[in-house]
Amino acid sequence: MESLSFYPIAGPLWIALIVAALASLLLIGPSFEGLTPGRRGALSLLRAISIGLVLLAMLRPGCSTMVERRQSAVMYVLVDTSRSMDLPHRDERTKRWKALTSMLLDNLSGLDQLRQEQVDIRFLAFDQKSRPIDYTDGILALPRSPNGAETDIGRALADVLAGVRNERLLGVVVASDGVQNVADSEVDLVNVAKDFGNLSVPLFPVPFGTAAEVGQFADVAIANLPDHDTVFVKNRKTVRASLSSRGYTNQPIRVQLVISAQGKLDEVVDEKVYTPRQSYEEQTVELNYVPQQAGSYRMTVRALNMPNEQSLLNNQLTSFLTVYEGGLRIALVANVGWWEQSRLRRVLASKADSGGSSQGIDVDFFPINPQDYRKPLDFVPIFGDKSYDMFILVDVDSRVFRPGSLETLHNAVAAGKGLMMCGGTHSFGPGYYWNTPLKDVLPIVMRPEERQEFEREVRKDFHILGPIALVPAADSPLVRLSDDEAVAAPWAKLPPIPSINRLLGVKPTAEVLLKTSKNEPVLVAGKYGNGRVLAFAANSTWLWYNHRKLNEYKRFWQQVILWLALPDGATKDSVRIYMSQRRFQPGSTVMFSAEARTAAGQPIPGANYEARLLGPDGVEHLVAVVPGRNLPQGEVNRDWVMAPGIYSLRVVASEGGERIGESEIEFEVSDQDKEKANPAADFRLLSRLAEETKDAGGRVVDPIDFGKFLSEIADQPGMLKIEIPQRWHLGTTPADASLFLIVFVTVMSIEWALRKKWGLV
Repeated sequence: MESLSFYPIAGPLWIALIVAALASLLLIGPSFEGLTPGRRGALSLLRAISIGLVLLAMLRPGCSTMVERRQSAVMYVLVDTSRSMDLPHRDERTKRWKALTSMLLDNLSGLDQLRQEQVDIRFLAFDQKSRPIDYTDGILALPRSPNGAETDIGRALADVLAGVRNERLLGVVVASDGVQNVADSEVDLVNVAKDFGNLSVPLFPVPFGTAAEVGQFADVAIANLPDHDTVFVKNRKTVRASLSSRGYTNQPIRVQLVISAQGKLDEVVDEKVYTPRQSYEEQTVELNYVPQQAGSYRMTVRALNMPNEQSLLNNQLTSFLTVYEGGLRIALVANVGWWEQSRLRRVLASKADSGGSSQGIDVDFFPINPQDYRKPLDFVPIFGDKSYDMFILVDVDSRVFRPGSLETLHNAVAAGKGLMMCGGTHSFGPGYYWNTPLKDVLPIVMRPEERQEFEREVRKDFHILGPIALVPAADSPLVRLSDDEAVAAPWAKLPPIPSINRLLGVKPTAEVLLKTSKNEPVLVAGKYGNGRVLAFAANSTWLWYNHRKLNEYKRFWQQVILWLALPDGATKDSVRIYMSQRRFQPGSTVMFSAEARTAAGQPIPGANYEARLLGPDGVEHLVAVVPGRNLPQGEVNRDWVMAPGIYSLRVVASEGGERIGESEIEFEVSDQDKEKANPAADFRLLSRLAEETKDAGGRVVDPIDFGKFLSEIADQPGMLKIEIPQRWHLGTTPADASLFLIVFVTVMSIEWALRKKWGLV
């Protein structure tokens, strides 16, 4: 297509004036006599041609032509690598990941054809984040297996937009089951899909799996079971988990609690029947167990297989239980005016559950009157009493203790006792603890300028006034108040705290577990020697009790007590193994630490350790144990924990060639999590993505038709070609400018030659 255009050197008025002035020259005839009419006409014609050429130069005419050219473009292929892709595709025999990888590898020739058409094919693997997949020389380096913990399709699409700001994006293929289960995505999936529609970039979802609305789809799943817990001998332990069911309305589902111990057969200790009343239903199951002997046990909550289940991988979940002999004894040293002590003692000394069995926790309360600073108290016998498992200090100034008392407490913590200091006017730095042996024990930073004198106005700069909502800073068992909700959800429902102590800093080895909305530390955990320590800037959790949040109040304090007094993996054995968690996903990092002790419970610093990992396949691996910051530690090779099942870790300690002892701990590599709790694919979500870009050509592509889809892309000239306008005007190139000049000079030269020939010059 061509069109005429002009690029004048001046405005229309100026051009008109110049042309009029030049045209007037035609009216001026030669004054020489004897000029024939023919000669006069020839000279006038040459002059008119000259004037026309000048007008042409001023108007600079040109034309525009649309030329079709093949252009380079980019097409992204997003590959879902979350663990739900290891679920069945369209039958139990074929997994989604196998179907996806086969689809891509079987169509590499089609992808190479697009690359020959100047289409840059880029692959991104995504779960909660996206990562490029290398595609070089026709070789696609796909991951061996899908291991992502969460799926965030919106984040992956946003990453595509961010990566092609200056390139033409031909389209985006999304190979996924559509299960979007990221807990708190920063990207709204629908909005980012609309962004693609506004940019006229089509989305091509390729669905894998089976949609929930398919008539024969049915499944049951167990989820939300804590990976380890503790209890005392002959105390009833209530085990809670979530049961989700789909497609079994009014059909009874049997759920069992199975207890396993080394050298013993599995035992079903409790069974209940749950009957869902809706096509899809989630409910909490509660099963009970009363251990009769101390030791380590494995607990499995399982739902018995139902007819026509789509997946059996999610029917059970395993946890670990440590059963301790005897009970706990706590020394609670607090300001006599602290309101919470009565409620706390009542809760800790109450029955563990409706079964009526005692928790085995004894609390001895030692009230401190602020006036006691005038006659300090001797707490050496109390802090040195080995029958106490832990000590709690609340709003007690260090100056109320006689010399030697806090040094004794320091030594007790170093030897393995627990310590918790709660907030108050005379807690932490304001209570002069920066000048005591506890300055090294507490996990926070204290400075000499923190001074709260007795019988003086309270220093407000040492406190943060509320109301203050507490926010979990880490997903720790210590701050998890519910097994059915995200870790932050129950805390958002609790009454705010009126005020807290202002903690000046946290030691590098400590961990912040609770914070304010402004990231100020509230609950800080640490270790000192063999003991555990907590600094809790608040002292008014009794408000939770008063506002009928008894379950949350009780669970928080019980978890605090058990964490301080009963380290995970602690036994009477001479070798102890510590693991922060006991359930892992395939290919996860598994860390542990070990400690050897004498018969008196004292650590053996010069011990050597040998660790061996026994997998469910019976293969044994030697694991290196190296010095750590606090204790010797080891890390299991990820390739050794790829298979689901129960793993056993045995650690043998020796000193100077003499064997000290050994210990063994189990953990599970689980193939079940929220990625697999619901095996239904979400085809409606994938269809919504295509719908948002339908005007640009977006549509759902069946995996079977992927090769045909690639051929269609390659055969559509409108997608791979573009019309580019080519413009030309007089003087654009040296060639046409030179030609114009030659013509103009030739005309003027002919006129001058004729005038000379005819004697006019």
